[in-house]
Amino acid sequence: MRKVLVAFFLLFCLFGIAQTSPLEIQKGVKGLYVQHKVAPKENWYSVGRLYFISPKEIASFNELSMDKGLGISQLLNIPLTASNFTSLGSVGVPVVYKVKQKEGLIKIATDYGVDIAQLRKINQLNSDNLKVGSSLIIGHLTSSASTALPTTAPQTNSVTQPQSPVAVSQPTSVGASIIPQASNSNDIRTQYSHRSASGYFLSAFDQQAAQGKEQRMENPAYGIFKSSSGWQDGKYYVLMNGVLPGTVVKLASNKTDKVIYAKVLGAVPQGKESEGLALRISNAAASILAVEAEGNISVVWNN
Repeated sequence: MRKVLVAFFLLFCLFGIAQTSPLEIQKGVKGLYVQHKVAPKENWYSVGRLYFISPKEIASFNELSMDKGLGISQLLNIPLTASNFTSLGSVGVPVVYKVKQKEGLIKIATDYGVDIAQLRKINQLNSDNLKVGSSLIIGHLTSSASTALPTTAPQTNSVTQPQSPVAVSQPTSVGASIIPQASNSNDIRTQYSHRSASGYFLSAFDQQAAQGKEQRMENPAYGIFKSSSGWQDGKYYVLMNGVLPGTVVKLASNKTDKVIYAKVLGAVPQGKESEGLALRISNAAASILAVEAEGNISVVWNN
């Protein structure tokens, strides 16, 4: 239990949600939710991206109008729905419940509609006895109910790493670019030929482009990490500093004119292999852009 709690605090910090405490699940007449305190420069759309949910749903859940801006330190109830919350698996940002007096695992599992065996598994419990005030993981905040958001966490001796479809590899440097240690990219492109090369997140980028100010970065120093996503489903991901998780960015190769759209998972993990990097892109994205040996790319997004 202790190892799991340490792990989700590290994951939570990496994810970068502007909160000072863990995501604590609440239950009201409208359903399950977590609270968010509005930080400076946040708006309806940036908050929606943080929690993988439409800002219209947030406004409706709080009985507010999006015509009125958000105030600093304003509290918002963020609904937990089938699109941004799952009680299955262990990938994403943990959502916890603070155990109260005379509460047992069966009652909590029943109240929040979670399989008791799953609760034991994700919390690594050896018994159903719970300590009052302890934090019990109920589920995870994810990008969708069917596809959990891949996350990475710092390596420590005391933390058990969750299983994730994204694994950051040790990169090999070639000039200003970093080459993934992967299989033959031409074979992979053949497997992917039945889908549009732009990627799964194109429509989300178009939505975000209608809000905020366009930002652009030319020829950034970047790395490449291994990912099981993108090869067949077109779901490309990036790790990027200074951009809110959930933001979709447009990546373009200035050499080949190829373009894809990728979702930001979080910041570039700290470490010697990431020094000087502004972002890291998945090897699937690098393959489609054909930038394995070229570092000349541009990045566009909206804030």
